[in-house]
Formats: sequence, C-alpha cells, structure tokens
Amino acid sequence: MTFRPTLDFLLYDWLDAEGLARRERFADHSRETFDAVLDTCERIAREKYAPHNRTVDTQEPRFDGEKVILPQATH
Repeated sequence: MTFRPTLDFLLYDWLDAEGLARRERFADHSRETFDAVLDTCERIAREKYAPHNRTVDTQEPRFDGEKVILPQATH
C-alpha cells in the first residue's frame, strides 16, 4: 500500500509546497528535490522498517522493573 498519491496531493495541491521554491530562501529547491527526499524516505521505510512491522506489533516492549526491553528487531 502506498500513500504517495495522497502525500503528493497534500503537499503540492493543498499546501502548495512548490510555492516555497519561488521564495528566495528556498530557491535551490523544486518539486524534483522534494520528490527525491520523499523517494528516499519511502525507500528507507520499505527496506529498514517495514520488514519488522509484524514483529514489533506482536512483541511489544515490556518493562522488567528497571528497564524497557525492546524486541530484537529494533536493535
């Protein structure tokens, strides 16, 4: 499942994020640079976080009285 179309709509149509690039302070940026960041974030999420979603849902953190024990997948 991808949220990218929804995110693109929110950023570009509703919030007009591209309008930032028209300001002098953000002139080095464009939709292409925004998209590149989003693509990288999506890739990291899919490769590094998504494989462990089920594990961290089924093995919740627990407190042993002194410290919090996290699932091995989070280390």
